[in-house]
Amino acid sequence: MLSDFVPVQRKFRPQHPGRSNFKPDRRGRFQAFSAGSHPKGHVHPLAFDLLRGLNIPTAGLRSKSWDEFSGPGAPSFDVVLTICDNAAAETCPIWPGQPMSVHWGLPDPAAVDGDDSDPMPAFRRAFETLEYRIAMLVNLPMASLDRLEIKARLEGIGRTQQPWLSRKPIPPAERLIAALDVAGASEAKAVVESLGDAVVFYKLGLELCMSGSYFDLIEWLLSRQKKVFADLKFFDVPETVGRAVRRLKDRGVHFATVHGNDAMLEAAVREKGDLKILAVTVLTSLDQRDLDDLGFQCDVERLVL
Repeated sequence: MLSDFVPVQRKFRPQHPGRSNFKPDRRGRFQAFSAGSHPKGHVHPLAFDLLRGLNIPTAGLRSKSWDEFSGPGAPSFDVVLTICDNAAAETCPIWPGQPMSVHWGLPDPAAVDGDDSDPMPAFRRAFETLEYRIAMLVNLPMASLDRLEIKARLEGIGRTQQPWLSRKPIPPAERLIAALDVAGASEAKAVVESLGDAVVFYKLGLELCMSGSYFDLIEWLLSRQKKVFADLKFFDVPETVGRAVRRLKDRGVHFATVHGNDAMLEAAVREKGDLKILAVTVLTSLDQRDLDDLGFQCDVERLVL
């Protein structure tokens, strides 16, 4: 059961608002509300099950009419996003603040037919698609866009179908990757021994690589049924990047990072085998001034997914 619309306010003061089911913005720039044209009077139980399974708070969530947001005293919105496919053909109320309206249509997961049909995958797909679209929304460079540009960007986002999100199940024990940011192999082994079975995945960075025992440490970790993330951020001639990835693949490494252009990434992919490649778009230590100094004509926000 999808809400017919999600109105959004932009905020420019520190706070932590946002609908808990969408988790739209942890930086305090947006506040989201949701409601429907024909509320059922209760939230679908599977929606609650999905949110609780993702450890998302559900306290205070309820079914409500969009009439609550059209009368006197209602909050003023910047954007109204119609979500349910049926809502696109309905006449919306006159919203306070004259917000722009954009349709982000999705099939209603509660409309899955048949006694033998399991609607949970439909709820999960709806959640993942909205989460993906909202992640792009909150990363738009709003301050540098005019109203027409914002509307065009939002309409484009509404046509996306999360092409980069994988639905592959990740075992809980592999969701935590511990960084072995220490000077040498002996310190790294001490950390691993102290964590025991609590951690399966470990990240090995450049400092450990330069310590002289990098590959010995990889073999040691693999012998203990651990998984290895080689965070070396390869940036070199594409053929060299490809050969380096091949070496890591042959060593049994599971993840590696490439910090380069399309040609470098393509070379890495050709050699990776079962190794997973993570593309690093921008280093976390860089800000807009650093990019300007390096000659990049783009905003940090546009480089970060």
